[in-house]
Amino acid sequence: TARHFAEGELRRASDELRALFDASPLAICGLTSDGYVRSWNRAAEQLFGWTAGEVVGRPLPIGPSEVQAEYRGLCENVLSGNPATNIESHRVRKDGEVIAVSVSTAPVHDANGRINGIVVVYGDIRDRKELEAQLLQAQKMEAVGQLAGGVAHDFNNLLTVIQTASDMLL
Repeated sequence: TARHFAEGELRRASDELRALFDASPLAICGLTSDGYVRSWNRAAEQLFGWTAGEVVGRPLPIGPSEVQAEYRGLCENVLSGNPATNIESHRVRKDGEVIAVSVSTAPVHDANGRINGIVVVYGDIRDRKELEAQLLQAQKMEAVGQLAGGVAHDFNNLLTVIQTASDMLL
């Protein structure tokens, strides 16, 4: 009965983790130590455009060529036991669009405690990046406005001196 109970608890925990994996609003994928996709949740399908059937068992297709070195370094770092959190980077969607993402990683251990894979969580930060760009533009416009106001004030002071001198001459 103890074994039956343990099997039931294991099934329940596995089902709960699967539900959590599928319900997550963040894109989650599991990779083998060789970089092949083991798992791909619904949020990853929505964010990147590839279905699980298109990527599971294949190398991760979302790294643009300019971040391949960063990607390999990150994988090596995680496989040596060092997780990473909230690294801003870029990935490619199926349609070719390059998107800004926040990447968090952690190593996956086997029953003997050896690292045999990586879990990667991607957060879509496109909206935040757009808001940051808008804020930067607004700050630039504010600086230009302050500069223009200062120039106008100085010019007004010069005109006052010229007007006073002109009045005295008249």
